[in-house]
Amino acid sequence: MATEYGRESVLCHVQNEAVTGRIREFYVVYLPPLERRPFNDLVEDLIIRDQILSHCGRDMSIFLKERQPKNILDLTTLADTYKRAHGRNFDKKPEQSKVRRESGQNSVQPNPDQSTENDGQKEFQILTMLIRLHKRLLLILLCIIAVTTVLLVGVSFRKSGLKNAGARELLLEKRVEEMEKENMILKKQLSLSQSQVKQMSMKRSIQLEFQSNSTKDRLTIADCPNAEPSVPKCEVIHISIVCAGYNASREVVILIKSILFYRKNPLHFHFISDEKAKLVLGHLLKTWDVPGLTYSFYMAEDYKSDVDWIPNRHYSGLYGLMKLVLTKVLPSSLEKTIVLDTDITFATDIAELWQLFLKMGKKEAIGLVENQSDWYLGTLWKRHKPWPAKGRGFNTGVMLFDLRKLRDLNWMQMWRLMAEKELMNLLATSLADQDIINALIKQHDYLVHPLPCAWNVQLSDNTRSELCYTEVNDLKAVHWNSPYKLKVKNKHVEFFRNLYLTFLEYDGNLLRRELFGCEAGKANSTFQQEKPNDVTLVAQLSIDRLQMLESICKHWEDQASSFVCEHSTLSLQCDEGKKLNIVSANYGRNAGPSVCPHQSIQETTVAADVMKS
Repeated sequence: MATEYGRESVLCHVQNEAVTGRIREFYVVYLPPLERRPFNDLVEDLIIRDQILSHCGRDMSIFLKERQPKNILDLTTLADTYKRAHGRNFDKKPEQSKVRRESGQNSVQPNPDQSTENDGQKEFQILTMLIRLHKRLLLILLCIIAVTTVLLVGVSFRKSGLKNAGARELLLEKRVEEMEKENMILKKQLSLSQSQVKQMSMKRSIQLEFQSNSTKDRLTIADCPNAEPSVPKCEVIHISIVCAGYNASREVVILIKSILFYRKNPLHFHFISDEKAKLVLGHLLKTWDVPGLTYSFYMAEDYKSDVDWIPNRHYSGLYGLMKLVLTKVLPSSLEKTIVLDTDITFATDIAELWQLFLKMGKKEAIGLVENQSDWYLGTLWKRHKPWPAKGRGFNTGVMLFDLRKLRDLNWMQMWRLMAEKELMNLLATSLADQDIINALIKQHDYLVHPLPCAWNVQLSDNTRSELCYTEVNDLKAVHWNSPYKLKVKNKHVEFFRNLYLTFLEYDGNLLRRELFGCEAGKANSTFQQEKPNDVTLVAQLSIDRLQMLESICKHWEDQASSFVCEHSTLSLQCDEGKKLNIVSANYGRNAGPSVCPHQSIQETTVAADVMKS
């Protein structure tokens, strides 16, 4: 029996080593060499040990697990030791082995060849299972790595997006803060007192005078022969405007403010107006009392007969033709003038426009900007028949009139003959004086001197002015020549509207700055109130807004009165060191039902005096 058990022990040991070796060989053959890393070796060892333990008997499996072998060699050594000690087969079914030993000779010994074949099949099945398990593990690892990579990339993109969004928000906040600071600066500038403004303007004018003197000195240098001659500092610039009616009077104030804001020379305004405009503008300019500013009024009524025979479809009416008679209206001693429409807003010093008189040729008598629409091309709609014009024609909103040359050419007779000739076919003008002047220029083109388009950026309904101000960086004058004015449809209208509104809200008293170095530019003190007028402030407000009235009263040095309705309380107080002087006080009603109205009011004279000084 000892010999038999010893043979079985050796056989079991040999079979265990054979199974282990064959499993290793199959594992090496069927897995690519590139995938055999240290992690794979560990997995291989664990899987092989698990398969050996699962095919041993229960007792041997417990024995081996208790000993905790470090590798497969230790495992097979311990299995062989267990076999020799217990005398059992290396099999899962120890009961069957015992029965076969007890049966003795009656038991049939298994065929060694058949046993080897069965062992090979088992080994192949085990190897196949190991390979499949290994591939699944690798697939799971790859999936985990891929998901982790995607998550990391997504988180990084999200962080970068949040960073970019945060940067944009910070940039917007900075811009808003800058705009708020600029607004605060503008408010402070507008809230400056008149004396402070005068001091600032004096300093600024001194600087400008110094700069102009240094500029003149530089212009005298011999290496600047092509420099344009500048307008002398004290030369008076003459401006002619046709203005009649209350609406035109309000509109022309914006034009006057924009001119005075940028001007550096003395100005003389020539207004062809009616009585209404004379009253409004005369009182306005008198109260402003701007140094270096003079003005004259010419009654349009005296010259209506020269143009009222011309039919005009333009919304300006009869006054839209009055610019034709300027050579007759203005003094004969006046040689040149700038002619402007009331709907012009300047964005630069008008002296730059006055300087363009020096560029006009010997026969050129009128300076004009080309019309910035297709009106005179006759292509705006079917059966559109405009007055004759040279090319696109010219717009008469801004003109340079050389009065001396025009008078020498007998201007009044020239335009009258042209108007009579064209009215035979066209019956009426569509654009007032502009039609007649363009017809005259078409026949006598030597009269016109083209001006840069920046001096008359036209915002009409069919304008092509963007062709001008996309090429010109410094706009000079904006012309609201549409009947809709500020409501005209234009993609850049907001930019021009802001310029207009700036001067609309500008305080005319801030324009009262002295022109140093010019006798005509000294400060005036001619305006005095003819007789004192009482000023009354009437306000009706709820008790929660009483502090607004208190803040107003701080700037009021005369008497003030107030009343409080029923179920309300009024408290009067003053700053420390001052006292209230109450002239009179009463309770009850001494006014009509409009004060503290209530449906039960019947009597309106039931007041009683509380005190009277």
